[in-house]
Amino acid sequence: MKINVHLFGPYIQVAGADTILVNISSSNIMCNDLMNAIRDQYPDLAPYVNNSRLAINHTYAQSDQLITPDEEIALIGLVSGG
Repeated sequence: MKINVHLFGPYIQVAGADTILVNISSSNIMCNDLMNAIRDQYPDLAPYVNNSRLAINHTYAQSDQLITPDEEIALIGLVSGG
């Protein structure tokens, strides 16, 4: 399965694009599988993945949530502030 993942902020600069294409051979993909694939296929993003969450259709996803090809996926960096 090929999954487009939208990027934001500094992730765009690191990847050189606002969307990356991640290839996964399995048809039953969970969020943690996608995060591992991003680390493997985009090594420049790997240091940022541990401090990120996936959003599916504009909602933060759990690591064991299944992903289907028609969903909108985004890699969101965690932020804090006060």
